[in-house]
Amino acid sequence: MPILTIRLTGEAMDVEPPLKLKIQKGLSTVWTKQISMVPAEVSVSLPAGDYVIILRHPQFRPKVVPVTLDRNKTVTIKVEPAIFLSSLFVLAPNIDIATALSGYTAESVVDALRKMRVKFDALFGLNANRLRLELYMRASDYDAVYYFGHGLATSWFGVSGVLLTKDNVDLLEGKVVYALACYTAKKLGRMAVSKGARAYLGFTEKVYVAFPESEHDYLKDFIRLWASPPILLADGWSTGRVYSYVTSESDKLVKLYEEKYRSGEWPNADWYAEAFRWNRSHFVLLGGSSEYVNVEFEKGKRVDVAVLLASIPLIAGGLYYLYRRGG
Repeated sequence: MPILTIRLTGEAMDVEPPLKLKIQKGLSTVWTKQISMVPAEVSVSLPAGDYVIILRHPQFRPKVVPVTLDRNKTVTIKVEPAIFLSSLFVLAPNIDIATALSGYTAESVVDALRKMRVKFDALFGLNANRLRLELYMRASDYDAVYYFGHGLATSWFGVSGVLLTKDNVDLLEGKVVYALACYTAKKLGRMAVSKGARAYLGFTEKVYVAFPESEHDYLKDFIRLWASPPILLADGWSTGRVYSYVTSESDKLVKLYEEKYRSGEWPNADWYAEAFRWNRSHFVLLGGSSEYVNVEFEKGKRVDVAVLLASIPLIAGGLYYLYRRGG
């Protein structure tokens, strides 16, 4: 039988409790090993076939590495410390219909965070003002900040006027930031990273929102897409992986809209294809890309994030129709 050698690299250290290394074939675990020191190297003989190597530990970035074993093979895995998100802050002022829609996206994120048992604080509507922002941010050591609202190249602004500028951008020091807002990544995001923000995900130009149309509910697609970054970050995805996921999903939606427009099924899909393409083209990641972020979950409380993302349109769609009825 071929021999699979797994080489663990990284900073030399003793690991307590030990790293759990396992190999799966399909859903079945075929081999496990406890690793108490890094670097390390282990070997195992296995029948030829397709396997997945899984490395898990609360202090390190989890790794999932597929491997096809048809001859003797060596796989190198870097052991990387995790950076924990243990407390999050959500800010969503409501000024007009655009911020109402971004606010519904924020509501979907908050609903998911509750189900994930992630610790967070949230300010919505009139409560999302500069005074409360300053009080909350200076009183608590948040690991990430999620903003849903209006923006300019140099500011976030809400009901009470300007919320964040160069004068208080230091509030974002040490934090992972996601901003569903126009323009803010053009200058403010760069200022934030220069002041020590770990990463800033945002837009360099205006953001086009979406609405339900008679042929298709484009709003649901918009909210599912742009609620996914903060949820995936909270699930432990790296900022780079989140960025890649969002751009890939955007491309899929654009392709779908173009196909549906050409077929005549969705007469408004050409405009939405251009709008989603525009948003995707001006969505950027500033700062760390491969940095891993993770959440300290209560034991046994973690939920399937794919299920949460799939349920987002149901939550958001209901909120939007209430808004249209004035409810």
